[in-house]
Amino acid sequence: MSARFLFIRMHQAQPFIGGNPGLKERVLQQSGDTITVPLTVSRKVSPQERDGHRFLSDGLPVDPFVYSDTRRKIVHLLPGSIPFIMWFVYHEDPLPMWNLAVVAGVVGLLTAISIWYPRDVRRGRGENWTRTCVTYAGPPTVMLCLFPAQAEFAAVVLTVLAFGDTAAATAGRAWGKRRLPWNSEKTFVGLVAFVAVSSVMASLAYWGEAKNPHVPVSVAMICGTSAAVLGGLAESLGLRIDDNLRISVAAAVGVVVPSMLLV
Repeated sequence: MSARFLFIRMHQAQPFIGGNPGLKERVLQQSGDTITVPLTVSRKVSPQERDGHRFLSDGLPVDPFVYSDTRRKIVHLLPGSIPFIMWFVYHEDPLPMWNLAVVAGVVGLLTAISIWYPRDVRRGRGENWTRTCVTYAGPPTVMLCLFPAQAEFAAVVLTVLAFGDTAAATAGRAWGKRRLPWNSEKTFVGLVAFVAVSSVMASLAYWGEAKNPHVPVSVAMICGTSAAVLGGLAESLGLRIDDNLRISVAAAVGVVVPSMLLV
């Protein structure tokens, strides 16, 4: 069985083998299929199963949990819809201090909940989940507080981070074959998907938030595409710096500089 979408969890099983109550079992779920493997059975663990998990010598997980790559992508994408929802929500320009305080409070609360309850979206115990959450939610919020009169800057950073990273991961795994010369873990397909998807979404987010028609579509496209290109290049680098932070900083530079020059 392919382990493309593999979730591993531990639970107390109902008595079913020899009347042995409390027997723990391991459940592998993929595309709706469920396979139950009693933990008393020792077997080899595939590389896909081992990825992101720690195992004992007999192949049993040390610290099992539920993980869904699909759910993680959905959670990663959802915040990217906020700039487009705000098209239909009245808000002052520039944003007053009380609005910024509310935004910062809500973002902080949601981040804390995400840190406290990482079930289904955390890749493994080796991932610094707190850092992942903070570096995702923090940069767009900081941009909004630094530029309350240009909320489009924060909108672009958020959309590039949400849509670009997800597009790169999805396309790279599905069709990526040729590796980047500067980072063998990334593919050309992933980089192109990042730039193509995030440039469109970022341009729309910029144009919608910048109080069109005061800002021409061409300016929005330049700012959105610039942020997407820099964000994609930053994501493709094999640096130890968290990718959320790399993408956000690069996208911020990519949208602020051309916007200051053109608007």
